Amino acid sequence: MYRSHYSLIKKPFQLSTDPKFLWLGEKHKEALATLKYGVIDQKGFLLVSGDVGTGKTTLINALLESIEEDTLVANITDPALDLIEFFNFVALSFNIPEKFDSKIDFIVYFSQFLKKVYSENRSVLLIIDEVHSLSKEVLEHIRLLSNIELPEEKLINIFFVGQNEIHQTLALPECRALRQRISLVYQIEPLSENETLAYIKHRLKVAGTEKNIFTQNAVQEIYHFSKGYPRLINIICDHALLTGYARNFKKITPDVIQECAQQFNSIGETRNNHSISYEQHHPECQTHSVTCPFLKDIAEEGGTSENTGARVFILPQTESTRKHINSKEEPQNNIADGSKVSIVKRLRKRKFSWTPVVSFATRMQKRLFSWASAAMPFITRMQKRLFDWASAAVSYATRIQKRLFFWVSTVLLPTLLRKKQFFWMSAVSLAVMILVITGLYQKALTSKNNPPKPTALALKTTAPSPDKPDGYLTANNVQIKVAKTTSDHPIKAPSPPKTETSKPNVLEQAETALHNKNFNRAVELFEQVIAQNPTHASTIKMDYSKALRGQADSVFIKNPDTSKILLSKAVEVDPQNAEAHFDLGRLYTKSKDYPKAIKAYQNAANLNYRPSDTFYNLGFIYASTKDFANAEKMFLHVVDLKPPYLDKVLFNLAVVQQKQGKEQQCIENLEKTMLINPKNQRAQQYLNQLKKYKGVS
Repeated sequence: MYRSHYSLIKKPFQLSTDPKFLWLGEKHKEALATLKYGVIDQKGFLLVSGDVGTGKTTLINALLESIEEDTLVANITDPALDLIEFFNFVALSFNIPEKFDSKIDFIVYFSQFLKKVYSENRSVLLIIDEVHSLSKEVLEHIRLLSNIELPEEKLINIFFVGQNEIHQTLALPECRALRQRISLVYQIEPLSENETLAYIKHRLKVAGTEKNIFTQNAVQEIYHFSKGYPRLINIICDHALLTGYARNFKKITPDVIQECAQQFNSIGETRNNHSISYEQHHPECQTHSVTCPFLKDIAEEGGTSENTGARVFILPQTESTRKHINSKEEPQNNIADGSKVSIVKRLRKRKFSWTPVVSFATRMQKRLFSWASAAMPFITRMQKRLFDWASAAVSYATRIQKRLFFWVSTVLLPTLLRKKQFFWMSAVSLAVMILVITGLYQKALTSKNNPPKPTALALKTTAPSPDKPDGYLTANNVQIKVAKTTSDHPIKAPSPPKTETSKPNVLEQAETALHNKNFNRAVELFEQVIAQNPTHASTIKMDYSKALRGQADSVFIKNPDTSKILLSKAVEVDPQNAEAHFDLGRLYTKSKDYPKAIKAYQNAANLNYRPSDTFYNLGFIYASTKDFANAEKMFLHVVDLKPPYLDKVLFNLAVVQQKQGKEQQCIENLEKTMLINPKNQRAQQYLNQLKKYKGVS
């Protein structure tokens, strides 16, 4: 209806999930990355939650678009079924032709199905949308599906997607077992105001225009109405475009948004929700450990415990996984004429009040000016005393000078002249004394005629912060500084003498920054030193490389690509930086660039850096690439080093030996594992299976 009016080729704010309109904010990108990571690393259970309209379904559609063909996916969008209906729905989604009348039949058939898919080097992903509508019985039986696994691999990934109410269900005691199975948790939060603006611009651009149809103030009103929920943004924007078309507006103003918001308010639209913090009820999920994709016990770093499994790295925990807002629905308020107050006005009433902050800042400002006024007389008195002292010192030096000249001329000189043998000695002594006295006199005159430049106390108010209202003065933006005096500031005070060595040079600043672990600043300063004098590159290469490695470590998880670049530069600057080689191996292993990972770990091994962990990780890589012979060599080398996690090394050694058909050696190493750690259940299960297969008691 309004497309031609705004020069659009399609409606930009339809509620249908058209992939062309997909826009992901920072929070949605993090959530999508978490989902992809769960698929790649076979994480088992994963939970993504969020309020109504935060874009969960859009996120799932984006995930489905990016999944590779070797993954079988079933997306259950309406799980409000009883147990048997749910099992049949799952079977139908995986194109299983059978119909099941009991859960036993389903579990037996589904177990065979999963093992068959695994034998074809394919993976299985079950996505359950609207999981909050599932009963506790169905949730418990879904947990039991995860028990279908092999000793070295999970056979199915199960992703829960639903509203925040699922946290309340999982907090119940009867869901404790399921709660502990969930290894990754992510909650999607609404968009920020800046993201709301970017979201609107993106949808308008896809619809055929780059014009700013919505004014800046209108976007603010949209955000106040929607609170950043994409679904509400679409609803209010579509309604505003229709209203603008009806009134022949080319621009959507705040008045139009307020009017549309009031219309929605009249039908009882509410955007408040109830949510309970997931970590509040089960803090064991606050740290998301990610286990190794091969055999679980082959870790990328040695020394892990049996209970937690071998850990590769820690998934970064965002603010959205730690903060959930507990809010209550606000009742409708009526004004005198009986009409209902608009949602925009009600939300404005709930804004944070700056009055206490301004009051506190005003009081602090008055106190600071009072302190400055009281300090000025003291500084003036000290200034006068200092100049009086300087004048007295000059006067005293003058009197001493006169007395010295009198003593030399009347006493010393005649005595020396009477003693001819001391004549020349006396002459030399007199000359030296005259030179010394003359120098002292000239210095005193210089101090008198050129007093030190004074300083004065001045108040400085910094510019207001962009996130605070203009014109508000807070305690944080009032600072005291020492400023040079001009003709308008007659107050003077001597300043301390300046020395050439008071300010450290660039190299010293770089070393200090490195010592304080301010790696970004250290790298910047070292590069400045090299730019000024390239010959210094060879002398500072160790410190420069260490700073680059520290800078890479700070972005190791959040930005691994940047970390790779920094670590590569670190080993280029100093090939002896073993830590950088080791960290490069870790990054290349995570990105599955195994040839580069092997080279990096070999460099670390040549430098004898953490040999147990280095050879252990090499064994992991060779095992992942099915080079079991080299993997066996690496694990045997680690066994000789006898690290604290020797039982895990022996278990992994047994696995790669079994892959090569060395069953007797495999059994022997498993038995050694049990001698070292009798609580290693995985080794015990594996040993029992092998003995049962060979018929050994």
